[in-house]
Amino acid sequence: MTDFRLFSSDDDEVVRGLRSLYAAPAGDAYWNELEARIMARVADVELGWWTELDRWVRPALAAAAVLLIAAGVAMFRAHEVEGDILLTGADAIAHGVAANDPMTQGLAKALHERYPAMHKDFHHWCRQQHPKLGSAWIWSGAGGARVINLLTQEGGYEHGSKPRGASESSVNPMVPPNVPGLCIRSARILCYSEACAV
Repeated sequence: MTDFRLFSSDDDEVVRGLRSLYAAPAGDAYWNELEARIMARVADVELGWWTELDRWVRPALAAAAVLLIAAGVAMFRAHEVEGDILLTGADAIAHGVAANDPMTQGLAKALHERYPAMHKDFHHWCRQQHPKLGSAWIWSGAGGARVINLLTQEGGYEHGSKPRGASESSVNPMVPPNVPGLCIRSARILCYSEACAV
């Protein structure tokens, strides 16, 4: 009969010899010296990509400071104002009108009286372009004055016709959501292209 044992009695002696060779050292001195050698090696080696971040700390802090200042300036400029809108320090004044609006009431009347050329140019633009409800037109005058005419009201094309009230869908970009060319969107596009803040 054949013996299929994995280990013979001679193997026990070899195993004992290997265990004595590879046994963990006794005492703390070996482990303290091993730790000291490993830590010395770690200190000598450059660790990797994250060490690059050390060089970016100062520029990153400077950029963050600039962004905070810019955000503060933007928030300061975007505050609500009470009083006479014609005395505002904003880059432009926006108001709702109809195409060929006579501008005889409210803010439109005050802007018409203050900037008669704006009223004349607006009527010329309406005759040339036949703008649709939701359109916007910006006028730039002497001294940096800017007026954004938002077509929020229907009517005004026929001689002697009076504009109707503003509709929510022509002013609010969310009602209805699928109608392009609404006043707020048009004004935003104009402001970006003219680099002005309303």
